[in-house]
Amino acid sequence: MAELRIIPGKQTDNNLIFYVRDEIQEKLPDGLFEEVTAYSERLNVPEDAFAPTRNRYRAEQVLPQLVSHMPEHGRAIGIIDEDILTSRQDHVFGLAEKGRNSLVSLARLREQFYGREPDTKLFKERALKVAMHEFGHSMGLEACDNECIMSGISTIEKIDSYDARFCDECKSKLKETYLSQIGERR
Repeated sequence: MAELRIIPGKQTDNNLIFYVRDEIQEKLPDGLFEEVTAYSERLNVPEDAFAPTRNRYRAEQVLPQLVSHMPEHGRAIGIIDEDILTSRQDHVFGLAEKGRNSLVSLARLREQFYGREPDTKLFKERALKVAMHEFGHSMGLEACDNECIMSGISTIEKIDSYDARFCDECKSKLKETYLSQIGERR
């Protein structure tokens, strides 16, 4: 059975994980995955991934940790509280490995990070958008010019400006990718 598994980090709130699970299930094209689940096992963020001079974790070292949680036929999205960077960018909201899994960092999605009052609804929406965007990359989607979650999420303002939805073109590509990478193996 093809499954999309949402995996929380050690500190990640279960209510957020359940929200992301439910919303992604509702927003994915019909039949893409039989099941979107919230995994009970927690994702380990390795201490050796920490970059002390940047006070962040190296996303490329955290992402492989998802492999042990990945369903046999499907994908995994890890959602962690730690701030992350990549070898090319000083900070990122998430990272995806094409054909495999994706990682979301919640650190910069909270209003408190920007010195503002907490906004739980906005925070959850941002987490969902980044999860959907990175999932799209893991499924092979590139940046999109349409009004779509794949349009790019390089700033918090861009994240806030998009709806949490794939355009029709990206939905079609998701279905094609699913059938070629996952669907034929079920």
